[in-house]
Formats: sequence, C-alpha cells, structure tokens
Amino acid sequence: MKHKFDIFKKHINVSCETLERLVIYFELLCFWQKKMNLVSKNSLQDAEIRHFLDSAQLYVFCKNLNGNLVDLGSGAGFPGAVLSILGVSKTFLIESNKKKCNFLTTLKKETSSNFNIINSRIENLDFLDPSLIVSRALTSTKNLLMIS
Repeated sequence: MKHKFDIFKKHINVSCETLERLVIYFELLCFWQKKMNLVSKNSLQDAEIRHFLDSAQLYVFCKNLNGNLVDLGSGAGFPGAVLSILGVSKTFLIESNKKKCNFLTTLKKETSSNFNIINSRIENLDFLDPSLIVSRALTSTKNLLMIS
C-alpha cells in the first residue's frame, strides 16, 4: 500500500529522518494488520490523515512537556507512539493486550523510538505520575475522567 506522508511536510514541520520513521510505522501497521486487528481495515486507505496526522496534531500541546505523557489503551500506538517519534520524551504506552504490546515492541525497535510499553490493565497500574494523559478510542470522555 502506497503512503502519502508528504502531508506531514505541509502541515507539520518534521525532519526527513522523522518522516522516514513514520513511513516505517505505517509499513509495520499494514503488515501486522494482516495478522491482527490493530485499526479498522478501511482506515488504512487514509491512515496518514486518520491516524498519523490526527495523533500528531497533539504535538503542539506536549512538545515542551517536562513530565510523563501517558497514553491509555494505546493499541496500535496512536497517539503515544507518534508523539514519541515526533520528539516527546518520557512517553508511556499502556496496553492490556499482549499481542498489541508485541506490535508496539516491534515498532519501538524498528523506528528506534524511546517510548515505554507497559502491558497492564489501567486499574492494575500503579500510576506513573502523569503530566499529560492522552487516549484515543479507549472509552467515553466521562469514563476516561473516572479512570484517570
């Protein structure tokens, strides 16, 4: 599947190296999607906008974050892994599904990323002193506020 990541050059100023890491992410996502349900199959057609750019738009709010960014129910790594690749340090991806954690581990290695992966249910987690909590498609906002 051909990617259209040039959209990042138009909307977000990223280096060629960062763009390359995002393309690797996309390719891994397409490969692993054949084995397991990481994202909606139809969403791969416009993944650059629907998943990657959607996640990247949060970067302006967390690029100067000094504390921990915690992504609850990270799944395929959106938005946490994207934000880490863009340069957010101290990023923690919380995911209860072991197979999805295996994908995230491969993603971390192949993109030379420094995010942390925690395979745990949120309610079983001793919290990581988050400065910012992000989540995408985990639960309703009301439920998310009750969890955090």
